[in-house]
Amino acid sequence: MDVDIQQEQRIVIKFLIAEGVTSAEIYSRLSVVFQNDTISRSRVFEWCGHFRSGRQSVGDDVCVGAPHMAIMDLNISRVETCILADRRVTVREIANELSLSVGSVETIIHEQLKFFKVSARWVPKQLTGEHK
Repeated sequence: MDVDIQQEQRIVIKFLIAEGVTSAEIYSRLSVVFQNDTISRSRVFEWCGHFRSGRQSVGDDVCVGAPHMAIMDLNISRVETCILADRRVTVREIANELSLSVGSVETIIHEQLKFFKVSARWVPKQLTGEHK
């Protein structure tokens, strides 16, 4: 079983909380054993609070944020169509037209389509013979 160093320290914290050791003493003990790899003092106190309030798991919580649904093939092709129809279109105009966030449109343009702005026009980063 491969346990990362943070989970290893959380296991120790959980054990010491069960023994009734104070948060400050736990941090002190962790610092002696793990030295430079010790989690921060505030993080130790946070985990002590979690375990005192009844938490059992030492693993990270699952992220509850929304998945990145905007960057999918359909939206990539829609953004590309907008750019090819008008090379002078702005990121904000594309975002408004397609009902996407400006950040998502920028990610699609720069990371997926590999376009960048030159003289107010979108051009591919790698110019082919046709583009030159």
